[in-house]
Amino acid sequence: MQPIVFYDIPCKIAGATWSPNTWRIRYALNYKQLPYTTVWIEYPDIAALYTETLKIPPCSTRRDGSPYYCLPVIHDPNTGTTISDSPIIAAYLDKTYPDPERALFPPNTHTLQKAFRSAYDEITGPMAPFVIPKVADILRAPSEVYFVETRSKSFGKPLREVFPTGEEYTEKWEKTKNAFGKIDAWYCAEESGGPFVAGRNPTFADFVIGGEMQWTRVAFGEDSKEWKEWASWHGGRWAKLIEDLKPYEGEDQV
Repeated sequence: MQPIVFYDIPCKIAGATWSPNTWRIRYALNYKQLPYTTVWIEYPDIAALYTETLKIPPCSTRRDGSPYYCLPVIHDPNTGTTISDSPIIAAYLDKTYPDPERALFPPNTHTLQKAFRSAYDEITGPMAPFVIPKVADILRAPSEVYFVETRSKSFGKPLREVFPTGEEYTEKWEKTKNAFGKIDAWYCAEESGGPFVAGRNPTFADFVIGGEMQWTRVAFGEDSKEWKEWASWHGGRWAKLIEDLKPYEGEDQV
């Protein structure tokens, strides 16, 4: 089997991979034991990757009707397939390389996992003002400029002013902790029989949350006050999740 080409976004921290969306597929490829090589693409070059190099349609459309280009993207030379968007990629990997013991979507779980991701996205909004401004600090120069410009536009103010301070920090930090307290309750080893959402084996849902925890850990910094506190929440649930998924991190990182 020829290695799948996996496109990811680099950062300036040696040995670190940060993007929550690309982490989902990095985990998936390693979990399914599929060979791959990583091609690192800076933010300003993602559009050209789609339109000039790979010649594929955008992954989605913005509210204003303009095309939206994002990673992850994979190119599978074994089938000639090039696709974007992590849930679509994961479904492709399961269909093309079926393995009942390492299914990302075990039978009859597609809809449930889609609902799980939707519920996760709905309640974790409070974390964004904490993590997104920190990402700018870890990106390489070309991506940092692009990231700051686009995210400042999204927030409607300079990105450096987005990170909460004072009473706002305390209030939003507590909301973030409470949101993850609800997610913590979704993990119930007594009912599922293991440390993951579906029990002893991870599924795509675990890779979604695991990717977000990697994002948070790398953006804040391992020794930061924020990550140390976050890692201690809910009996150490979130640091433990990263540890439980460690076998599927792979070695092909920056």
